[in-house]
Amino acid sequence: MAAAFVYCIYLAINHPETSPGPAQSLNDYTPVIYVVAASMCMYYVFLFYQSYTTFDELQKARKAFRDKKTKEAPDIKQIKYGVENVNVVAANRTAGNYTEQLVPFLLGLYFYSTYVSVQGAVKWGWVW
Repeated sequence: MAAAFVYCIYLAINHPETSPGPAQSLNDYTPVIYVVAASMCMYYVFLFYQSYTTFDELQKARKAFRDKKTKEAPDIKQIKYGVENVNVVAANRTAGNYTEQLVPFLLGLYFYSTYVSVQGAVKWGWVW
């Protein structure tokens, strides 16, 4: 995913300049598509991190149980859906917040490039 993200940036940098105004044809949306592809790559990075964190914390809890540091055997449901583990909650909130913000971001990106400026939409899309 990181390689795909970097490749999107590479394509965006090497793309020829677009007109300063709103999009007039489908080809004018090409830089916007690079931003959308990069944001989708980031979305999957956050989802993979969410799963990785859950299984990593489960492994740590199992090791603590084997070393007799905890009395209760860990359960995947307890780790994944519980609120005791700060790392899992942070990973869940990261993926959740990004999911909540992605739809307004994509709509704003599309509308800005359609009615105001493709260059401005791309600039603010990469900043976001």
